[in-house]
Amino acid sequence: MPNNKAATTEKEEKDFQDEEGKQREIELSDIRHVLNSDQGTRFAKRLIEQGGLFKVEFTGNSKVHFNEGMRNFSLWVFNEIITALEDHPDLRGKIAEVLLNKEEV
Repeated sequence: MPNNKAATTEKEEKDFQDEEGKQREIELSDIRHVLNSDQGTRFAKRLIEQGGLFKVEFTGNSKVHFNEGMRNFSLWVFNEIITALEDHPDLRGKIAEVLLNKEEV
């Protein structure tokens, strides 16, 4: 006799994964929408700069932990941008603009 509970659980898991996938695509679409404007690109630059993405600092005190936390957030923002734009060549210049503070390279 088939285990209906297992089948239900598998269906629930698949539904959950489908819902997660849809939610993730919405999040990435939101990032693309924001970066499609000059204002959104400037804001992304400010987030990354404020977080000190490219700063590596060791002062030997507790400020290092705070700075590394800020940097970790900046790395997350950067990763979200890269992920959102990886399949959209029309917006890839935004990556250079955000990171290098330059126009498309």
